[in-house]
Amino acid sequence: IVAVACLAIISLILKKTRIGKEWRACAQDRELAEVVGINVNRAILLCFFVGSCFAGLSGICVGLDVDINPTRGMFAIIIAFVIYVISGEASIVGIFAASFIIAGTQTFGGWFFGTQWQNAIVFVVLLAFLFLRPEGFMGKRARKATV
Repeated sequence: IVAVACLAIISLILKKTRIGKEWRACAQDRELAEVVGINVNRAILLCFFVGSCFAGLSGICVGLDVDINPTRGMFAIIIAFVIYVISGEASIVGIFAASFIIAGTQTFGGWFFGTQWQNAIVFVVLLAFLFLRPEGFMGKRARKATV
């Protein structure tokens, strides 16, 4: 419920408010955003603050659900990195698709091979993508240049 509420809030901020338009403009082209009069440093600082607040809220929710120790989120960070690498270009659709690929392979891999292999399966998928499609799921193939 909290995650859906946070997603709705951030979606409304990005689509309906002036600051959301500023954030999107800064993300697309920082120099052009500055040319049209957006205070880029303020927009980035506010975006970082709001993102940090949501990260803190998610940490509180996780802390209420499970025990907390210093290495608690390490594998989640590694999975997020794997998802980013697999997605290729930094597009929401690519990250969304890569998330489903990783979640699906973890779930089905745990079902077929046992839950002790779920984490290893993530790295098998990463290696497969790095060998078969190194530019990522949504990335564009680089053209080979000859001299």
